[in-house]
Amino acid sequence: MLRNHLVWDDHRHSVGIDSVDVQHRRMIELINRINDTLGNGEQVESAWNAMDELLVFTAEHFAHEEEIMLQQGYPDAHLHIEEHRKMLAQMRNLVGEARHSLSPVKVGLLPAFLADWAELHILHDDRKLGAFLAAREKDA
Repeated sequence: MLRNHLVWDDHRHSVGIDSVDVQHRRMIELINRINDTLGNGEQVESAWNAMDELLVFTAEHFAHEEEIMLQQGYPDAHLHIEEHRKMLAQMRNLVGEARHSLSPVKVGLLPAFLADWAELHILHDDRKLGAFLAAREKDA
């Protein structure tokens, strides 16, 4: 298993929103594919394709989460949405810089950055959203 390889754990990663959990699993699959293909120098083009796919999928995922937050009156929606904007900009910048420079250092940072971000965002921001929705459902 490679250093930045993520393994989905329902107990640890599930935020309790089925559609979001399915999307998180897909994001982790894409991050692992990037990590795996960058580990094999012959598959660099496949890694770039996976990064492009991850960027598009992440934007769609964020839009889905934001729709849920706004529909459900999530009080921290504005903060969460701002985190989404920052993260997408960081991802685009890092991928763009790595692709432009082809610097082994910048390319090598991508899997660690993506893995760390996925873990932190799911375990912190998205779990708070899940807890809010679970409490709302319980009170209803």
